[in-house]
Amino acid sequence: MSESTAMTKFPAPARWTSSGVRRTYSADQLAEALAKPELWPASSTVRESAGLLPGWSFAEFADDARVTGQDEQVAARESEARAERLTGVAVDYLDDPTVDETHIAQWWHGFRFVAYTTAFHQVPQGERPAGPRWRVLLGLSRAVSIDEGRLLAAWARHPRREAGMVAKTALDVCRVFPVPAISPGGYSSTQGAGPLLDPDAAIQELEAWTREDVEREARADLAGCLLDEAVQAFVVARTDGAQPERFDWAGTQSEPPLLTTSLHADECPLGLPSLSVLGPLWPGRLVLLVGTAGSGRTALALQTAAAVAAAGQPVLYVSLDVGVDEMVARLLALRSEQAVAYRDVLLARHDAENLETACASLVESLKSLHIWAPRHAERTGDALVERVKSLRRASHGRAPLVILDPVDDWQDSGAAHPLGELFGALRDVARPGCLGADWPGAAVIALSGVRQDLATAFAQADPTAERWQDALSSSVEAGPTREAALLLGLISRERSEGSEVRATTLVAAKNRHGRAAVLSFDFNARRGRFSEPADPPQR
Repeated sequence: MSESTAMTKFPAPARWTSSGVRRTYSADQLAEALAKPELWPASSTVRESAGLLPGWSFAEFADDARVTGQDEQVAARESEARAERLTGVAVDYLDDPTVDETHIAQWWHGFRFVAYTTAFHQVPQGERPAGPRWRVLLGLSRAVSIDEGRLLAAWARHPRREAGMVAKTALDVCRVFPVPAISPGGYSSTQGAGPLLDPDAAIQELEAWTREDVEREARADLAGCLLDEAVQAFVVARTDGAQPERFDWAGTQSEPPLLTTSLHADECPLGLPSLSVLGPLWPGRLVLLVGTAGSGRTALALQTAAAVAAAGQPVLYVSLDVGVDEMVARLLALRSEQAVAYRDVLLARHDAENLETACASLVESLKSLHIWAPRHAERTGDALVERVKSLRRASHGRAPLVILDPVDDWQDSGAAHPLGELFGALRDVARPGCLGADWPGAAVIALSGVRQDLATAFAQADPTAERWQDALSSSVEAGPTREAALLLGLISRERSEGSEVRATTLVAAKNRHGRAAVLSFDFNARRGRFSEPADPPQR
């Protein structure tokens, strides 16, 4: 043991002594202190006896002086204010009759340390069992600040350290603790040969553990939204002889034949380059996508979610109208290499091996996609905000994309105006800093319906951005329309005879961060996928 460590020593009685002496202790001097402990003073209580001993502290105080007084909490705060740095960490253990030198050596193997019992109770002390109370002193390879010292104490106490039951007193990094002394119940000591503790490595390890803990807790909070859980349930319900229940009309018993089409994922990207004219989906941007039932709103939103998740960005898809099973089926059809109808996937018309392979690929490719189908009681602004917060914590603090489909079905039982309250929550989620100083914001896409008379009128004439902006402003609630930075209208024409593809028009009626635009796409409603038109119209 060649390294040494600096400590401030306060003569007895250390509890009331304010002036100490700062000195450097070699390994041999520390070993000598362990081998020749003080005698435990006679007193009525263990606490009083400990206060009558000389004391040590790893804290370096200004002028080697600390504050003492009857109010120990005030004295501790004022002493800490005088502390300039720390040169070690003192790790106190709870009384435990099963802990001995072997445990201490095992827990702190690989570090330079000295350890001794600060008391040894032969009989229980209140709720404490009989047994020793150990203290471990760890020298550091460099002096640290008081804040760094607290982090090191938290590292020593962290369950991942697997170093026994460390007491909270370890967090009081500037405290003065008694030197080794023989208590009435006995005395034990031990030491370990190894390098001094590297504070930078320990703090980095603590930060990694903290991130993992936060992500694990957030993942638990996201239970019911995880894609792998949804896919697993989807597969189990459709393999090993299991089939979705069917209730046939008029008592007919018809089993649909298995299909030979492959569910193998297409290599083509899901993105739509034409959408780039609208500007990216950055945090703080709230998009309102409006269209009639069957126009492809859900398909376009889900395709966007899959494209963003495939790039590794976190996505929360809140589905109010479609169940999780159908969402999984839609994703499988969307990504399939061959033209597969999502309804056939939903009805388990593909063999088990084909389905399992496709599902495994889906989970691997879209790990960051989360699907939440909230129950009626969960449809509150607070519940939505908490889910988005959990996703952010589970995603290393990155800003997520949040999609709500459709807002029309949102019924917050506690709100006088559910849709207005919802858009208030979406606005808070979208804006950086709105949910806390470190909140990164989110990109938000909300889906909504449009009046049928407007849809009919648009179907009979070429829509323009100006017509859509005027019409949508009168069709959609004024508050949500005002909140949206980008207002999109979607309409699908009737498909041509013999074709599965519909000509679809997407109109950017309002674009606060870009220009209005009229875009054309081909929409395969059977597989729920949009693509750039093979023959784009001239505008």
